[in-house]
Amino acid sequence: MTEILYLIPARGGSKRIPKKNIRKLNGKPLIAYTIEEALKCNSDGTVVVSTDSKEIAEVSRAYGAEVVIRPKELATDESSTEDAVLHALDVLEKDGYIPDIIVVLQATSPLRKAEHIYEAVVMYRENEPHAVNSVSEFIQPVELAMKISNGFAISLMGWENFSKRSQQYGRSYAPNGAIYVVGTEYFKKNKILRSKTKMMLYRMPRDASVDIDTEEDWETAERLMKDAEE
Repeated sequence: MTEILYLIPARGGSKRIPKKNIRKLNGKPLIAYTIEEALKCNSDGTVVVSTDSKEIAEVSRAYGAEVVIRPKELATDESSTEDAVLHALDVLEKDGYIPDIIVVLQATSPLRKAEHIYEAVVMYRENEPHAVNSVSEFIQPVELAMKISNGFAISLMGWENFSKRSQQYGRSYAPNGAIYVVGTEYFKKNKILRSKTKMMLYRMPRDASVDIDTEEDWETAERLMKDAEE
């Protein structure tokens, strides 16, 4: 049977929202939402939280996850998610646990459900890509993207796109950070959760794709949760 590692990276440091991962969202620690949904999928795998924080570790264990303690040097603002995954794999392999598939779930995506995780894994299993990443659709066409330089607008895709009708644009997607599925061998060789040549996109609704990074994101997630309860 295929063995799946459901890995939740959750470091203690958070400048914009202090102690974000264990702060209560709609009455429950933020990280608990991801742990609970992952546990619904773990009949063929293991749910592990990678953290440098004792507080996060305690909360994670209380909600049913196993924990890998990450060294502080791998939990800085400059540390990547890939660093956390590589460290967790190393620790788990020393204990004799070697998964076939890695599913990385960011704790900052509390509206992502077990069905989304399951469907992304099925997409990976049935099509055998290098990776599957979750995305949500852009509200506006990517062809209309602009940035500001020295106070003035610069078109990223060309000003001629602003003369087109909306029907002429195809759909475009952006990573929502909720789900990353990758084969263990591919990841260990390339040390990335994406692929330039053979990656599939698992499309999620925008209202399930909130990635909490600011207080505004927090309020949005809380409102959507309360609306769903009514």
